[in-house]
Amino acid sequence: MGINFPNAPSIGQVYPLDAVANFPQYVWDGTAWVLKSGGMGPTIYVSDTAPPTAIDGALWWCSADGILYLRYNDGVGVAQWVQAAPSAADYASLVQYADTLAYSGMQFNGSMDISQELGTGNISVAGYACDGWQSFFNGTMVVTAGKGSGGPPGIPGILYLQCGTAQASVTGGDYSVAEHAMEGNRVGRLRWGTANAQPITIGLWTSHTKPGIYSLTIRGSLGTPSYSTTYTQAVSNVWQYNVFIIPGCTIGTWPADNTLGMRVTLAAAVGSGNTAPVANVWSASNYLGAPGQVNAMDSTANACRFTGLVVLPGLAAPTADRSPFIMRSADVELTQCMRYWERGLPLMNYRNTGTGTVTGISSAYDLMRMAVPKRIAPAVSFFSWQYYNTGDGFINVTPTTSGVDTTSFIFATTAAVNFKAWTSNQGYWVANARF
Repeated sequence: MGINFPNAPSIGQVYPLDAVANFPQYVWDGTAWVLKSGGMGPTIYVSDTAPPTAIDGALWWCSADGILYLRYNDGVGVAQWVQAAPSAADYASLVQYADTLAYSGMQFNGSMDISQELGTGNISVAGYACDGWQSFFNGTMVVTAGKGSGGPPGIPGILYLQCGTAQASVTGGDYSVAEHAMEGNRVGRLRWGTANAQPITIGLWTSHTKPGIYSLTIRGSLGTPSYSTTYTQAVSNVWQYNVFIIPGCTIGTWPADNTLGMRVTLAAAVGSGNTAPVANVWSASNYLGAPGQVNAMDSTANACRFTGLVVLPGLAAPTADRSPFIMRSADVELTQCMRYWERGLPLMNYRNTGTGTVTGISSAYDLMRMAVPKRIAPAVSFFSWQYYNTGDGFINVTPTTSGVDTTSFIFATTAAVNFKAWTSNQGYWVANARF
């Protein structure tokens, strides 16, 4: 049957005014009579574009972006369409961000808290400046690297590269970089080297003396493939937070075991021979930096400082003010670092508890258990190792090792004289399972 709508209705007018059983209500939106949902509640529109004459309180589901909007009038100015519910993309972002906050990253010692080997010391040759971080340089420059302090709020530890001998210009194969190597077990779930490779997001704090363009490069275990991207240090010696999104790599071989899986390379200077032809592209070649990289080793007044590195699966990173909370605490990081390098003290293991001179004991051995299982069976070294002889005091000796595995080793000597005990006077051992 036909409906006899009122003539000259006003916007928002409802017909029939009072609900009638088994008869829908309609509302005039300025252009047409629109069905009022279920005889009650707001008017609902479905279209690609916003209804131009909708009444206040109406709902519009945008079929173009899948988002529900509400016509809202706050009494100031004109009414607006405001988002009334999360979109599918919003939900995906929330889930991904929650995943990010629940995960402390694939890196270790990203906050530069741990330096078992050097403490607050430094090196001016290639090698480990602190746990998990190496300094490499080539050319006439000399770079001093070590763990320092004075990081951004909430992240006190830093890694610094200080120019010790300046090189006015870098060419060819010259470079200065800091590098973090990650085990394949840490990065294997990214499935790099396959069609299903997943992206990563990197957060990094920097404070460099020389403003300008700097490079971050992701490299495979042998240096290839490589992906170089850039950031700009805006103000001299001021901490800034940088975020990088790296697409998943579908080429090359990326180990997913206890061998080296991924390198994060941070450049201070890179010559043309190690510079990628273009930035932000995966290459089958080995590069250390991107075009435009400054030479931060051209003055002994220059230093590059890094901290707060986090390497996360997916497309989300914490904000700058939240980034300290994603970093692991120092006690947890120490355990992570000891998988690769550990320093230990001797056992006080007496062969004779009497007070007299022990005679005739020339051989001694003991089992040493490491505090943390190692990545591989480590190389074990002894430093200033001694045993005690009641007649002569502390005697220097270099033990031999056997039965070395990821959890323990046997150390022994067959050159002792009247052995009484290993001592903890000043010696220590090191188990090195680094890459």
